[in-house]
Amino acid sequence: MFSQYEVYGPQILAVEDVPDDHGGKVILSWRTNESLQWEGIEGFVVLFTEQDPEGPGFKGWLQFPGNFFRAIAGTMNYQVAVPVLHNDVLTYYAVVAVSYNQAWRSNVVSGMAHDNLPPAVPTGLGVAEMDGYVQIWWAPVEMEPIKYYTVYRSVNDGAMELLDHTIDLEYTDTDMVPGNTYLYAVTATDYAANESEKS
Repeated sequence: MFSQYEVYGPQILAVEDVPDDHGGKVILSWRTNESLQWEGIEGFVVLFTEQDPEGPGFKGWLQFPGNFFRAIAGTMNYQVAVPVLHNDVLTYYAVVAVSYNQAWRSNVVSGMAHDNLPPAVPTGLGVAEMDGYVQIWWAPVEMEPIKYYTVYRSVNDGAMELLDHTIDLEYTDTDMVPGNTYLYAVTATDYAANESEKS
């Protein structure tokens, strides 16, 4: 049974997405209650859930494996990176201060992690002009799952315009006009809707 966090428990100050990463974790900041300094606090455990703790059917808190953060003498403010189960899903957090025989839970705060880095640029772009069409191909982006590729085309040195989306590693352009000059580029888009630079 947790002691009342209003009296003793830590206070979560913020849950923030880690910038410029592929998601998977957030920065959790909390402040320990000054009264806990006298309770022999050994450390803190981060609890999490994707269910609203105040909602119906709440099944209880989960604990990140091996996430015991040792208390630092004289330190009131803590900031640690903790994982999430899924990107772009609201996750609820609580911090529990633990001593050898008691525990004090914090307030509950929610946040989420985002994949905010674009995929790598597709490489190995090849183009072959056939009789009445152009065949384009490229190498797969393998660093992360790709939702689709986008083919862009420029006509007679004009601006690159979106031609089509595809999940394949090749594309056939049949919308050709004799005498025109065509240039092509390909981008990759991940499942968080981040689009790479053009090849």
